[in-house]
Amino acid sequence: MALIDLLDAEEAARRMDEVDTLLDVAGRTYESPYDRAVLHNPGVVEALFDFHVQLRESGPVDRVLYEYIMVVTATVNDCTYCAASHRKKLKDAADLSLSEVSAISKGDYTAVPERERTILEFVERVAEDPHDLGAEDIESLEAIGFDVADVLQLVTFVGECTISNTIMSALDIHPTD
Repeated sequence: MALIDLLDAEEAARRMDEVDTLLDVAGRTYESPYDRAVLHNPGVVEALFDFHVQLRESGPVDRVLYEYIMVVTATVNDCTYCAASHRKKLKDAADLSLSEVSAISKGDYTAVPERERTILEFVERVAEDPHDLGAEDIESLEAIGFDVADVLQLVTFVGECTISNTIMSALDIHPTD
């Protein structure tokens, strides 16, 4: 049970209308527990969204790769809500089977193309212990065409995912809420 009351969908949508930068997100219903939690403070939502948009536009991480990153990071951070939510999104975005998504969420990247596998192995290491990275980790990304700006985007996405994981875990919000 969540530690805070989640807004109902109608109130979440009303608060969303207060956030100018998010008005251009077509088709979003704001019914997820994440939305219904963070919309208690529309200013936080606006800041997070602006951060996400700028981050998304700054390198090679597309929607599919983002979902891979979210699944791996949420799994490492033991965020049940984010892991469940993004496993479903990854399945749809990457057109994967349930068994492939399950394997990825268990750290088995053998079915993933080599480029993505290299990225996911790096993401896992960053999420587990960023102090444990070495030159060989950066070199593995350079070998698949990443430059320093791309590495920075990737590391920052892990940080952004960790923010979401922290919000949901700290407030004890689960997929069933």
